[in-house]
Amino acid sequence: MPRPIRALLVGLTIAVEKALVAQMNPLGFDFITASAQGTSGVEGALVGAPVDVIVLDAGEDQGAALELLGRCKELLPGCPVIMQASPAQAGLLLEALQSGLDISIVRIDDDQVCAQLLGATMQRLLCSPDQAHRSLQIRHADKMQTVGRMTGGIAHDFNNLLTIITSYCYLLMTELTEDDDTLRPSIDKILHATERGSMLSRQLMSLGRAQAMTNEPFSLSAMIGKMEPLLQQLFGKKLTLAFDLAGELPLISCDRASLEQAVLSLVANAADAMPDGGQLDVETKLVSVEDELLACDGSIAAGDYVVLRVRDSGHGIGDAIRARIFEPFFSTKAAAAGSGLGLASVMGIVKQCEGHIHLQSAPEQGSEFTIYLSKPS
Repeated sequence: MPRPIRALLVGLTIAVEKALVAQMNPLGFDFITASAQGTSGVEGALVGAPVDVIVLDAGEDQGAALELLGRCKELLPGCPVIMQASPAQAGLLLEALQSGLDISIVRIDDDQVCAQLLGATMQRLLCSPDQAHRSLQIRHADKMQTVGRMTGGIAHDFNNLLTIITSYCYLLMTELTEDDDTLRPSIDKILHATERGSMLSRQLMSLGRAQAMTNEPFSLSAMIGKMEPLLQQLFGKKLTLAFDLAGELPLISCDRASLEQAVLSLVANAADAMPDGGQLDVETKLVSVEDELLACDGSIAAGDYVVLRVRDSGHGIGDAIRARIFEPFFSTKAAAAGSGLGLASVMGIVKQCEGHIHLQSAPEQGSEFTIYLSKPS
């Protein structure tokens, strides 16, 4: 189950805390209370506990309140902060808003009303599109971290077993005589199976980021250009493939083989979405992001990015599936038709390349996967 939305409470009265917890617990909120005043209490409360929103009471010391706000923003950049203060502290709230405070509230003397106001503000803040997306990202990151640790270890041991099997197959082939040729097809099938297992192992290791990466500068357009004949051979019989590769792109720096694997997975996923044929476009370009952009795996900061875009004319993806599309082992195919690791491994590879991936899709409108890769500094 996904973890509840977690709030850190700092400086509230016990009565307001109790009323707020009673009001918000049934709505999926969980609460942590700073055990001490000031920045030390906040730092102690945040140890090992991810937080989605911070609720502060300014207290009577304006300087301490602003220092506490600054420390919260430093420890948890991007985490929204709500501060309440007395009507006489309007100047403090104004200064706090100029220092990065997200929402200011005037403190109400009635504890129940105060808790209701805080609770309604938290709901509105965390149910806005940006914050809802951020909360989903946090929950997805928790799940991916757990699955990644598990699969990374399994994949490593699995790969060692495959190495032993492959070695004995080659050793057995060296000992075969001409009279034993009937065994060669069986050994070839074993080797083919180990190759498929090795590919599965690499996908699992990319989830746990346990795969060794050899970063080197190279041209994304040149890499896709070299892959074009292979992609045409694999998918060109039933799909119309079009390549629009920008020249003179800045070099990127990541593991070329892993990124090639990610491209193959994206194209294969697009082909599966068009069983009766369709249009598949592969594009590279330089994009300037002027404002922060929300992606499937985090926020993309403003700046210039080398972009890879894979667009298909398939059946598209609805909201329910799009929310889970990058989860390990999630698949819309029959159990025997896919492992559910293709797009999850793409996500893992993109993160290892310190990039981001964005998905735009709707039912019957096709899908567009865009990978944003930073230029080497």
